[in-house]
Amino acid sequence: MGSLRQSFQYGLRSFVRSPVFASIFVISLAVGIGAATSVFSLLDALVLRALPLPHPEQLVSMNGIYRNHARVPITGPMYAELERDQSVFSGICGWSGGGSRNIEIDGKMSLVPARAVTEDYCGVLEAQPLLGRLIGPGDVQGSQASHVAVISYEMWKRQFAGDPAVVGRTIRVEGKLFTIIGVTRRWFTGMRIGEEAPGITTPAGTSQEFDGGNRTLLWLNVTGRLKDGETVERARSQLESLWSHLLESTVSADIKGQRRQSFLAMGLEVDQATRGVDSNLRTKVTKPLYLLLGIVALILLVVCVNLASLTLARASHRRHEISTRMALGASSWQAVHQFVTETMFLSGVGAVLALVLSVLGSRVLMVLLTRNESVPVLLNVMPDWRVFCFAVVVALLAGLFIGLIPALQLSRQDSASAMRQGQRTLGRGTGVLGKALIVSQIAISLVLVQMAGLFLRSLEGLRSFDPGFARVGVTEVELASVPRVGDTTDAISYRRQVLEAVGNMAAVRSAAFSSVSIPAGDDGWKETASPTTSTNAADAAAATLVEVSPGFFKTLAIPFVSGRDFAWTDDAHHPRVVIIDSLLAKQLFRSESAIGKRIRFGVQPDFQDLEIVGVSQTARIADVRDADAPMIFAPTPQGNGYATTLLVRGSDSAELTRDVDAVLQSFGEEYSSSSRTLEASSERTLVYEQMTATLSTFFASVALVVAGFGLFGLMSYAVNLRTREIGVRMAMGSQRRDSAAYSAGERDDYADRRWRWTAVRACGVAGGGA
Repeated sequence: MGSLRQSFQYGLRSFVRSPVFASIFVISLAVGIGAATSVFSLLDALVLRALPLPHPEQLVSMNGIYRNHARVPITGPMYAELERDQSVFSGICGWSGGGSRNIEIDGKMSLVPARAVTEDYCGVLEAQPLLGRLIGPGDVQGSQASHVAVISYEMWKRQFAGDPAVVGRTIRVEGKLFTIIGVTRRWFTGMRIGEEAPGITTPAGTSQEFDGGNRTLLWLNVTGRLKDGETVERARSQLESLWSHLLESTVSADIKGQRRQSFLAMGLEVDQATRGVDSNLRTKVTKPLYLLLGIVALILLVVCVNLASLTLARASHRRHEISTRMALGASSWQAVHQFVTETMFLSGVGAVLALVLSVLGSRVLMVLLTRNESVPVLLNVMPDWRVFCFAVVVALLAGLFIGLIPALQLSRQDSASAMRQGQRTLGRGTGVLGKALIVSQIAISLVLVQMAGLFLRSLEGLRSFDPGFARVGVTEVELASVPRVGDTTDAISYRRQVLEAVGNMAAVRSAAFSSVSIPAGDDGWKETASPTTSTNAADAAAATLVEVSPGFFKTLAIPFVSGRDFAWTDDAHHPRVVIIDSLLAKQLFRSESAIGKRIRFGVQPDFQDLEIVGVSQTARIADVRDADAPMIFAPTPQGNGYATTLLVRGSDSAELTRDVDAVLQSFGEEYSSSSRTLEASSERTLVYEQMTATLSTFFASVALVVAGFGLFGLMSYAVNLRTREIGVRMAMGSQRRDSAAYSAGERDDYADRRWRWTAVRACGVAGGGA
């Protein structure tokens, strides 16, 4: 312990004498460890951290596994059977996946994310309110639910300015009065980490949208809390034994044929939910975060190699000191111990500073990752014990790597020979190892630069290629319905009137409705399509179905290969028709014409006999990255008319958006919740490529700067250590440029050693003569 204290005190005095070296060491290591810790903090908050709930290890999620291995919620009757027959959970609850609802507060209308839950939701999660109380069994009496609501902490701060008297106030939800009974705590997001808790939570029975008795509507995500002593494996075993009977007892009599078979073949997934269920954000950003973690690991490696080079150069300057110690009886271990103690101390200081930098860095990363998310993001990125341990381990490894290299090299030297040589050359001080470190950091920096170039090229390629539809000059307006009680509006007739009114505007060339935004992402209906004449599963192809109105292809400038566009006469009174893209036509019918052919899509009865009336050019409607994503387009007049995305082709001016809003207000049925150009929408889908390209370019620049400073420092030490040698050369008539050339190592080793021996002999003769 005394030896450690002495080493520490000596190292501290040494750093006081060399403040520039100590400052460069600490700042460089803080930047490297801070960058790695920032990325790890985000990964920890999103992927590794448990839910902020009591005993999250007892939580289990349950979902159905439907066609094509898709994870789906279950129906209300399925949930009721499950709750009655299970015996491994102390309680189970159900909750809706999300969605937005019209909320009116003090006469102001807004669209707010909402969630419907069963009466045991808050009890099973053991959530505690910040104000008031949460939804409980007393809020549901049989099939009737009280019109009560719980608001999130964020909505309480944003909409009610943190008013502590908010409990008891009334608001309108879809035109109905609800009483606020409580406010959730901060960071409570339910079972999904990485998404802001819905602004409002209501009992499931208060909305027809979430009908607990509907045997065909899959809407309930189920969570259970294990009893003490129970395991996930036992829960899975018991529920699987009940599952077949549960499906048979809850299947609707209206479900027949292949759809019934698919329902009865539904599987069951029972998983540990300590970290919650996968959210959209977690699914999308985990891979980019791991990629970033690899990039910052290379940055940290460059920093460590650079600091090892500087430490090795500084150790060469201390060669005589170490040799003197060893000549006086110090062991090699003591020499190594001194260097490691010094570097570990600086690494510790750098780690502390890195933790401070990581708090800011993780927040910046979260902004870059989530700036275009449609759902608000709520993520606590403050460091926890995992982040502290990560920073400590990285600091220890970095300190050992940086300190051991020069220490081991100096401990192997012959002390008597080193004392005779003094401090003549850097080349002899660092040797092959020093040169290898220099080459390594330059090589890693160039790898990072090349990676940044590839990411930038990929991003530019995604931005510049033709997706098959017009991105410039098309505005996308998201619509929300004005709440009405007993509304009997004909949706199809209303949609047609809106398009006619918008199309008559002077600045508009065409307009259409779509059931999804463009690009659709995961919003489209994905299923398998196959010719009705085929029963072979190999003839089916995965496709995405989107409902669009007449004029959709004209608005997006998607040309037809053959056939026709939809017309308003393609309604519920006529046989169902579809338009497919050329990619799907080639997969299903190869070289044959698809016009007039009939296909089936999925297992829904209404989509088992669809006539193809048109084939459009392939366009990346679903995902601009995916060139192999077949599309099927169905006419909105043959559906329920629920297409809430209005596409307007014309000028991109703000006046156009205001004029469209004025048209919508004149009808009094809907209002614009948001609007943007398709160019901006396409750019939003590339947020992860933008972030990766931007950060990789930044980190590559940092690596080059670090390597440059390292080389500058090594050259400075080279000049400092070879001052005597260079002076001798110049005294013997060498020119300045010759000394610089020798200092840079441009002569071969044999000639350099011979010249140096001659110069030393000459100096010795001259000294003897004096």
